[in-house]
Amino acid sequence: SGSPGRLPEEERRMLFKVIDRMRTEGHGWEKIARNLTAEGYPTISGKGTWRGIMVKNLHEKMAIS
Repeated sequence: SGSPGRLPEEERRMLFKVIDRMRTEGHGWEKIARNLTAEGYPTISGKGTWRGIMVKNLHEKMAIS
């Protein structure tokens, strides 16, 4: 994988798809964060659990790239 504390690009894309789908279904950021944590998706830094703000930031960053 890439440098420490960075998710590989393909994992980021997969995460984006999951987040995007849940947003389309009308879920809030915190609910998506809890789901990602429950499903065992690693956070961007690789430690801790997902928070709504982290999900929102990742989604917004990837939506424009």
